[in-house]
Amino acid sequence: MGNDRAYSARSLCHGVLVPLSAELGFHIGVTGREPLNNQPYFRMTHLGDQTPVHSMSAVAFAYMLDLVGELQQMDSEEQARAALRAFISVRRGYQPRYLTSSGAISVRPETLASVIFTFVQDDSESGRRAQAAVAGLMDAAVGSARVESGRINDPSRDSPGDVCIRSEPQPEVWEKAFEVRDKPVSSSDVQVFGQKCVSMGVREVALVMLSTQQPMLDTIRLDDWAHGLGIGLTLFYGWESIVGQALFWSGLPKPEAAVQAVRHITDRLIAIEASTAGVEQWIAATRDVRAEEE
Repeated sequence: MGNDRAYSARSLCHGVLVPLSAELGFHIGVTGREPLNNQPYFRMTHLGDQTPVHSMSAVAFAYMLDLVGELQQMDSEEQARAALRAFISVRRGYQPRYLTSSGAISVRPETLASVIFTFVQDDSESGRRAQAAVAGLMDAAVGSARVESGRINDPSRDSPGDVCIRSEPQPEVWEKAFEVRDKPVSSSDVQVFGQKCVSMGVREVALVMLSTQQPMLDTIRLDDWAHGLGIGLTLFYGWESIVGQALFWSGLPKPEAAVQAVRHITDRLIAIEASTAGVEQWIAATRDVRAEEE
């Protein structure tokens, strides 16, 4: 473009800003290794090329352009460093910081489902709590190394479901895919998800249906449909069924598996960027206060 001050913002973010934000503990406003993959940036040839911006983002985008304009006026390294230090200092205040509990976990296998139910019903956080809980249960069942669970509405996610399990002998192959829904699911919802899984080579498909208003689906018809595609279909109604299956298939005795599931769910809540209040609520609901008092 004939501008000797031009640079690749995508490369700077991926190679410098994102790694340093993790190392130094400041929040850049988005997560993931490619923050400029999202609209409108992935369409741009250069900043200010008149790429359309959504009306809801226009004010923030214009403000950002003004800030870049101010930075362009700086003529010394000292000024640039001062601006960077100020940015890091301010954004550190926006970095989520989660508390951990020193108390023993008090949840038992027979109460884990009800604890999760209450936690998710209190505030779904746009599905984050339910997805984190299912991912944590699968961590307890098969090991976290095999479980993938992306952020909510992540446009760069290339896995077939909200929570997926990789094949142990072939990690590049998806073995199972779970769709987690806390709203009523219809038979057509099941079929749409199943078709997506088929297109991505997944042979075992599961819907975790958590709404208290969930109707019973026509299992016989859906099983016939799944058989025609050559896939296995499992429908989980509520938390009792999936918690029971996860704890049963864990390599640990159920009491130990329940404790591990609680810990994994905590980790998944943090990874999915649940609220700090949500993480603290989960820890409070599952810790043994008596152990802390002794």
